[in-house]
Amino acid sequence: MNANDFLADKKPVEDAIARLEQKSTAEVVCVVATESGRYDRAESFFGVALGLVGLAIADGAWASWGPPGSWTGPAPLVAQAAGVVVGFLAGLLLASFVHPLRRLLVSAREQEEEVRRAAWAAFSGSRVGSTAGRTGVLVYVSLFEHRVVVLLDSGVRAVVEEGFAQQLVDKAVAGLKAGRRAEVLAELVDQVGEALAAKLPPAAKTANELPNHVIALHPR
Repeated sequence: MNANDFLADKKPVEDAIARLEQKSTAEVVCVVATESGRYDRAESFFGVALGLVGLAIADGAWASWGPPGSWTGPAPLVAQAAGVVVGFLAGLLLASFVHPLRRLLVSAREQEEEVRRAAWAAFSGSRVGSTAGRTGVLVYVSLFEHRVVVLLDSGVRAVVEEGFAQQLVDKAVAGLKAGRRAEVLAELVDQVGEALAAKLPPAAKTANELPNHVIALHPR
């Protein structure tokens, strides 16, 4: 599944963001990414593995072409090279599009680092960290890694309890595991609104600084 297809209906999330903006100066942006890293090493490993399989197939096919009771030498260099190239490309494509296969060769630590890096890039790129009151909140969901990150700007961190972002992450993970996609993201936004309504009231807010739509990032 890619980010473009993750939410069949984005309206519940966008409506929740609009409700939040009626009661608080906070600005929430929800980002769904198909993946947070390229993981080229894992793809290359499968490419090399299938390249060797392609080499063996090319050599075996060449040997089988001889008449019964005869033998031939190794396959010509051109045939061997073709087997390697075709196998390598097949391995790259297979690992690229079959996520469970690629995930086998990507460590949990690498996934965590890539998701955190991509979340901060989204935080900056979507201007969550550039609001007038520093009241931005980013909810970042990465599908390949099955991870959620919530980032709070300084104005929000100053008024919420420690561990608030982790509470939101835990709620999102539990909901996504249960197959509740738009519903749980909307509930997250509502929870942010309830927590910040009294602490960051809307009186000082002059404009809607960030768009309310869900951002889908699909790099491939």
